[in-house]
Amino acid sequence: MFISFSSLFIFVISILFNDISCKMDPSKVIAAINCGGDEYTDTNGITYDNDKYFLGGTSSEHGLNYHIKNTDDEILYQTERWSSETLTYSIPLKSNINGKYVLNLKFSEVYFINKGDKIFNVALGRETIIKNLDIYSKVGKAYALDEYIEFEIRNKQVYYKNKNCAKALMGDKLQINFVKGSADNPKINAILLVKGSLKDTDYIEKMKKEEENKKKRMKQMKKDELIALRHDADELYDEEQLNDENFTVKKDTGFFSIFSTPLGIYIGGSLVLFAFLNYLIGKIKID
Repeated sequence: MFISFSSLFIFVISILFNDISCKMDPSKVIAAINCGGDEYTDTNGITYDNDKYFLGGTSSEHGLNYHIKNTDDEILYQTERWSSETLTYSIPLKSNINGKYVLNLKFSEVYFINKGDKIFNVALGRETIIKNLDIYSKVGKAYALDEYIEFEIRNKQVYYKNKNCAKALMGDKLQINFVKGSADNPKINAILLVKGSLKDTDYIEKMKKEEENKKKRMKQMKKDELIALRHDADELYDEEQLNDENFTVKKDTGFFSIFSTPLGIYIGGSLVLFAFLNYLIGKIKID
């Protein structure tokens, strides 16, 4: 049986993709923290501990007033910890700390409604890993935002993009700093630390879902644009009809408007004929 190259290619890619996008393995989780909230087990079967390992800051449940979009685990994005200064989470690592890691930081904006109202940085030790984070600018209000940071520990030194992150390890504890930026205060909703690479997280699955959401949003935008165009066209048509009616009324106003009717045409024709006959009679009498 003949199989085309394109069909074979799609089949292989689908197998690889399904393998990559499978659910996370909870055994690879080093730490999972529901910042500002209570213990919670998410849809991947990962149990997030109640808020701990933090230095400073204030917890908030203001997000419980909102439904958080783009997630099946909205409770992780409804509570938070924030600080008017640098907020630090000092997370203990398990034995044999060398290896690759993924830090999944979860955010949502539930207060501000403008771009630039809240801007802050995230660092491993002294090395910035997210610069000028503006949650609202990225996703809007009450919308889940996941940031994935890959890093590596070699000989008890933390490396991000092959840069040594000074002060990122204090003993065997990873130092994650949420640093005050140009506007308002830093915050964090939940933290997930996994030993492994992106394929050991739900990154691919979330990116696929986000792409689908983008397509839906684009489709809705196009639909809204078509509806707006139709609305404009209807208004324009109504306006033209109104202008035509006004023109007709103006045109038909006055004594001479009677001649535009069938009766008027008959009367007018008769008058013309009468005048012509009268002219002929007068001509004959003169002759």
